[in-house]
Amino acid sequence: MRKIIETTLIGFIAIAVVSGCGSPETKEESKASSTDITQQKLKAERTFVQLAGDDLENLSQGSSFTLTSEETNSPINLSFQVTRKQETMPGITSITAQTINEANGQAALLIRGGKLSGRIDLFSANKRYRLAYDTTRESHFLEIVIPDSLDELEGSSPMTPKREEMDY
Repeated sequence: MRKIIETTLIGFIAIAVVSGCGSPETKEESKASSTDITQQKLKAERTFVQLAGDDLENLSQGSSFTLTSEETNSPINLSFQVTRKQETMPGITSITAQTINEANGQAALLIRGGKLSGRIDLFSANKRYRLAYDTTRESHFLEIVIPDSLDELEGSSPMTPKREEMDY
């Protein structure tokens, strides 16, 4: 019985020593890195856009819609043609669309409660946007996605342009 207690105690001590190992610099660097990414996400500039075209609920395969902004520093005019529409769950509809006025781009979007959200990839411009809805301004907005804020699985190749090639 005493031997079992000693073995268990030694095991707990070994686990405590191993889990406590690691250089404090690595932990600090990790904390600083995650803080920088969080700050970058918070600093991402929102560009409010208007939705023109078919009503969201009436969008169907082949129909089109446009996102426009009238901001002078970075005007946006993106037109899309719906390639797929599917109700994935009651009240949630997924849409896939291709850009019309951009050489190469696509959007993966959700319609939920009359609001549009999702991701827009503009491959020809090497940019990625997040589309969401701001309830306080009651308007859709685009936010550029900072490549360093994306999680990637190690060993996998990205499905979008390389980070070095992204223009942000």
